[in-house]
Amino acid sequence: MSDQTNRHPVLTGIFLVLLAIALGFGTHAVWVFSTRVLGSQAPQVEGWMTPRHVVAVFNLPGDALAPVLGLTGGDTPFSSLNDLAAQRGLAPEVLLEQVRQAIGQAGGGA
Repeated sequence: MSDQTNRHPVLTGIFLVLLAIALGFGTHAVWVFSTRVLGSQAPQVEGWMTPRHVVAVFNLPGDALAPVLGLTGGDTPFSSLNDLAAQRGLAPEVLLEQVRQAIGQAGGGA
């Protein structure tokens, strides 16, 4: 085997560099998975979320956000919470806080 590496030192060097890069990416993937995916941080209500997304993430009944968002008859818009706040003339933070309170009252949690 050392006979082969002596005959192809450039290929051996390229292989070792590519192996180091692959190990680096693998280590990074394990780090990201262990810190982000397995982390114990609870999900947060964000302005980009749609009402359906909030219902799904926090395991809420389908109509739990209807009173807060002013929805009627099972109407669930595809608009984000930020867009819904703008339509109602509210600051996004105000609507997000109302949604958080509704989640707490509904007993939702991920």
